[in-house]
Amino acid sequence: MYNNFEYYVPTRVLFGKGVETQAGAAIRQAHGTRVLVHYSNSAKRSGLLERVEHSLRDAGLPYCLLDGVVPNPHLGTVYEGIRLGLSEQVDFVLAIGGGSAIDSAKAIACGIANPEEDVWSYYIRKGTTTKAIPVGCVPTIAAAGSEMSGGSVITNEANGLKRDFGGGFHAPGLCTDESGSDAQCIYVSDEQRCSGHPDAYHGAVL
Repeated sequence: MYNNFEYYVPTRVLFGKGVETQAGAAIRQAHGTRVLVHYSNSAKRSGLLERVEHSLRDAGLPYCLLDGVVPNPHLGTVYEGIRLGLSEQVDFVLAIGGGSAIDSAKAIACGIANPEEDVWSYYIRKGTTTKAIPVGCVPTIAAAGSEMSGGSVITNEANGLKRDFGGGFHAPGLCTDESGSDAQCIYVSDEQRCSGHPDAYHGAVL
């Protein structure tokens, strides 16, 4: 027996060693003109952020930077990203990091596209939208899953609520991914990499 289903994955994936150097050109092809880069500390320490910045400059793309990625990404960081993105008039959000960076980037992209609404209202089901500016990502761990999905999970650190929101409109349109290659070793610790194996397995089968 089998069940009918529809499978929709709108993400363009560039996979392989060194593909982060293609980020700028790929964003240009996706019609991005001003970029907000949301990055993890490991992306900066490893030199990955610097290489992506170089790619953006080569493509002639103005960009602004936002750090502050934490596990169980915080709503406060999302609000900060929305304010920054609106002030800089960005039309593309690029996440560099694991699932937390990517989830935050999706929420930021949604908030920028809906400046008259509180993005948290979507997560607590007091509002909804199908608008978000485009999102891309440079994953640093193979187990994130967020690079290919429309879902985003955000924690409101003020009250401890952890909620999800998303849809096909929310999925990254672009992913430059070398996280499954040997290069992942320079981005994450052995502990994170080992934890990623069961995470990826459970995400695939559950």
